[in-house]
Amino acid sequence: MIKNEVSPIYFCYSPNQHRYLQRNGLRTIGVGNNVNTGRRFWQYERGEELDRLLDEWAANRPSK
Repeated sequence: MIKNEVSPIYFCYSPNQHRYLQRNGLRTIGVGNNVNTGRRFWQYERGEELDRLLDEWAANRPSK
């Protein structure tokens, strides 16, 4: 049986979300481009502060 575990690294594909995380004091641990789409992504280490900021982002971001 495969256990469903959360990755210790968060991949952020949204430039707006990336800027939000940076403004709130988080630092990236890596940057790259998706090999299939060419889109840039930023990597963040998972933790309580990241989870809190992602919850805030989800609660306050504008609807599409």
